[in-house]
Amino acid sequence: MSTSPPNSEDPEEGNPTPTPRDQGSRFLIYSFFFFIALSFITGLVIRLELLEPDEVIHNDSIYPIADVNPSVSGVEFGTYIVNLYNLDANQKIFSADGWIWIRWPSDLQEFLEQKQVAPLSMIRLVNQVNSWDFEIHPENETPDKEADGRYYQRFKFSGSFYASGLDFSAFPFHTITLPLVFELEEKDFPPEFTNMKLLIDQAGSGIGRYIDLMGYATTDFSKRTIMHQYATTMNGREHGPGMDHVYQLRFEVSYKKSVNATILRILLPLVIVMILVIYSPSLPSNCWELRVTIPPTIILSLIFLQQGYQSTLPELPYMTPMDSLYNGCYIVNLLLFVLFIFDIILLNEAPESKKEETIEKIKMMDRWIQILCVFLLIAVSGIATLDTFFS
Repeated sequence: MSTSPPNSEDPEEGNPTPTPRDQGSRFLIYSFFFFIALSFITGLVIRLELLEPDEVIHNDSIYPIADVNPSVSGVEFGTYIVNLYNLDANQKIFSADGWIWIRWPSDLQEFLEQKQVAPLSMIRLVNQVNSWDFEIHPENETPDKEADGRYYQRFKFSGSFYASGLDFSAFPFHTITLPLVFELEEKDFPPEFTNMKLLIDQAGSGIGRYIDLMGYATTDFSKRTIMHQYATTMNGREHGPGMDHVYQLRFEVSYKKSVNATILRILLPLVIVMILVIYSPSLPSNCWELRVTIPPTIILSLIFLQQGYQSTLPELPYMTPMDSLYNGCYIVNLLLFVLFIFDIILLNEAPESKKEETIEKIKMMDRWIQILCVFLLIAVSGIATLDTFFS
């Protein structure tokens, strides 16, 4: 009884009968493309944030208003920030020292004297925290009357403040902003003062020489007047009408990372490591021991590099462009590792008569996967760049 050779054709079908070796190769190929498809679907789900929990909608709203010129009908407020320090990005808290001052019209002074209300009590520090370490002292015990009839008083302050808008979504080219936020406190003002405006002393407000943060460059100091619309009237009914709309002043100092330092310390090591792994398929196929060890070694290097920059960041509820870039690098290394395993299996299972043909087949496949990995890294880098500048 004769036995058909492994690759003999079926007399009825006229097709070659697949051998176990061919079936194993097809399984590896199908597994390889299944892995690529799974990685793409996973990346798409993460990109569209389909699995993210829904956040509570904040009903308060803050919107800009037109700048108002200082006048005797409003309360003018200024600040000079001398020192910013102790930034805790995890808690979103920083400390600040400096001066604040207030100017107000004479008719309002009469009301304050009648009600025995301190001028400073008209102003509320919105983002002030840790009242136990907050200090504010008047530098002139009683208000000074100026030549134009307005009253003036200056205070020295020191305390901790909350940076609600601390944002690292564009890391490593992000900007962080540390604000001092003030609002006009409701004091049962008579009708003529109900719509009193809170104004900024644009000329006098500023920053000192000791506001720099380690690792950042101080880039801007802004002064804005906005309107804060609360989602409640504190159930005041007859008491305190208009409590839901309050003038708010924001004095913000902005900081950015050095671009040159970021490129040299964070991006350059990543680029060099990925160049090494991209060139690894160019090694001869008979150097399989070296080829198969490169992706795992590079992955360990990537983990080390990623932990290095993540140690400078707080625990974030979102991904940064650098995270997306590193995830793309992980996928490329995993693809190349699977490719090298597949190459080894093909080379070891090929008969001696087809060794040269198999090696040429491996070279061609490696070249195409190498090109695919380059385009994948370019695409991931492009997405990360767009996230950086349009986040």
